[in-house]
Amino acid sequence: MLDRTHAGFRCHTRQLLRTVLGDLPRGSRGTVAYEMDNLGRHLILVHWDQGFSVPVFPDEVEVYSAPRGSNRAPSTGDLSELAPHIRVSAPERDSGNFSALTD
Repeated sequence: MLDRTHAGFRCHTRQLLRTVLGDLPRGSRGTVAYEMDNLGRHLILVHWDQGFSVPVFPDEVEVYSAPRGSNRAPSTGDLSELAPHIRVSAPERDSGNFSALTD
């Protein structure tokens, strides 16, 4: 089954990767096409900026952002930055009668 949740996200290699179509030096950049499970392994197909597409394992790349102007939801790592900061004082919390204050 193909998972296109991260399709269009940019990524880069964490180390040198030797592929059947050529070497990808550390820091090589590409765009995720889709993710899939094959023979019990999770793979990510990436369209590399070098002009070819090869699958890689998730621990070989770092997926870091959606394309600019995309309507895609942020990754879970980005959600904390988007959530409002909620402050509740101790007396309010202990009384059970409080309203969250936002920055």
